[in-house]
Amino acid sequence: MTFAFQWYIILSITSERADDFVMKRGNTVKYAVLVTVICLAAAAVTAAVLYMLFHFGVIKTGKDSGDKDDAADSSYYVEAPDADEYYESNSDILSETDAADSEYVHTESETYTNITGRGFGDFPITTNYSMSGEYSDDIEISPSSEEKHPMYSTFYVTSSGDLWTIFEINGKIMANPVFYNEQSGSGVQLIISETESVVSYNSDSNKFYETVPDSSVLRVRTVSRIDAETLESLTVGAIDEL
Repeated sequence: MTFAFQWYIILSITSERADDFVMKRGNTVKYAVLVTVICLAAAAVTAAVLYMLFHFGVIKTGKDSGDKDDAADSSYYVEAPDADEYYESNSDILSETDAADSEYVHTESETYTNITGRGFGDFPITTNYSMSGEYSDDIEISPSSEEKHPMYSTFYVTSSGDLWTIFEINGKIMANPVFYNEQSGSGVQLIISETESVVSYNSDSNKFYETVPDSSVLRVRTVSRIDAETLESLTVGAIDEL
């Protein structure tokens, strides 16, 4: 069904992860913030969100889910388009790299150091894919593990209550301003990157794609470094000025 997919399905992923995170941390303030985000987002149905989630490998595809009938009951299931066709149609492809051949994939330990060193340590860092592209439910990484995964993610909540999703894909950090994208009237999702390009992962092909997305699909805004200090400064007005 390509991108004819409903927001509550995407939100169920965020909701389950957020609930698990705050239960582990016991932080009722952050819990209230995340629940508020989910409630506010429930009314915002847009295909642009699906483009962004597919772009970064967040949506589990039919191949990841096994048999389609068995996966039909899962809120994670979506029949995503062919990765090569999608990126060719919606971006300039700078490079394609087999996950097994990449020199930039971090171990769990390296990722933990990288992400927490940027000030993103309030929530667990999780992964969903093995290096062979096999999907699993969220696995919290270990700061001492030498196991590698193609992509990792965590959350960050600013002092003013803005929610961000942080991705590390093939060693590259990117940040999704959840509140901003919920409230934006542009109809196109925005991502913060440290370069003009973004790196994506597709589990079906088990490849990384470095692309410059078409502005009609995904807006990329750059900062010199993605860390807690930078995100604290990126209010809605500041993002608009990037």
